[in-house]
Amino acid sequence: MRKFLPMVMASGLVIAACDDTTLGTRSFEQSLDPITVPGAPVSFGLLSLPEITFPLDLQDQEGYQFLDNVTEVNARSATISVSPNSDNLQLDQFADNNPDNFDFLASMTLSLRATLNGQSQTVQVASLPEGDPQIGSNASTINLLMDDVDIRDFVEAPDVVLVMLVSGTNPQDFVIIDTNLRFRVGFGFR
Repeated sequence: MRKFLPMVMASGLVIAACDDTTLGTRSFEQSLDPITVPGAPVSFGLLSLPEITFPLDLQDQEGYQFLDNVTEVNARSATISVSPNSDNLQLDQFADNNPDNFDFLASMTLSLRATLNGQSQTVQVASLPEGDPQIGSNASTINLLMDDVDIRDFVEAPDVVLVMLVSGTNPQDFVIIDTNLRFRVGFGFR
């Protein structure tokens, strides 16, 4: 019995020292509903889109529920692209047959908003800063710059939403945007 007690205590110390220790990772992906940016034949100046929110359902992704001890969640990449549906002739006001692109953008941020400890909180996860070389280059796909933050508490909140804020000028034609997010989830001891 005396030899057994120190082994139990040593095992307990090892496990206690492993709090929030990541033993492995798994990747998850989420595609958001398409966003339609209204076009105007004449630019009215600044693009006036309200913030766009999407429910984030990372916990509903296949396999996430099996990760009982999630230690961290990080957004790994965010890609926005002009949808193939964007070049539909009904949306192409000038029928110029030029493919739509992101030249109308000036900046973009993606953030998560959730209620944590009884207060609404926000954390930025990705951005396209003003002056980024992807802007004004006829790009139809843009990779956003990721912020290295652990968003586990936000992802696990029941009211978490992804908030997209966009600035720029009105495009000449309606542009439909597809957004794809990738996350890395760490699991281990918590």
